[in-house]
Amino acid sequence: MNQTELAILALARAKGAVLEVSAGIRAALQSCLESQSDLQELPDTHLKAAYAHHYDSDDDGEGVFVFDNHHYDVAGYLESVCPHCLQAHNLVQKRKQARQELGIAKRRIAIMGNHLLTRATTPERHAMTDVELTALHDKMGGKPVQPTFNESKLRGKP
Repeated sequence: MNQTELAILALARAKGAVLEVSAGIRAALQSCLESQSDLQELPDTHLKAAYAHHYDSDDDGEGVFVFDNHHYDVAGYLESVCPHCLQAHNLVQKRKQARQELGIAKRRIAIMGNHLLTRATTPERHAMTDVELTALHDKMGGKPVQPTFNESKLRGKP
């Protein structure tokens, strides 16, 4: 396989991984809701309670991020409350990684596309042979002269 095919394959795999993990999250949260079916009102998941937070101000008046139901231990809180939401939380963490890999694959494809576009719109350059170079200089009315260091700086880079 060439590099383009490998990049397309990586994109397809990463997209599939995100979709698969998202389906697992939905299934775990559905299991949590089904386990609470005896409640009269529409229940929230324990995951929502675990992620609930607010901002307090510290001594300097700066905003401080504070969880409502635990002290910065989401997994520990969920372990004691709901195994389905713990599974969903772990899958959310896994999906973060899968989304990063999807972003990398998308950027790789975009870079390849930009490279192909540049190659398609730029005329092909090739080194001139000595005969072609001499013919060009003869046509312009002079002999090829190698510029000195200072002259090349004044002219700019070729």
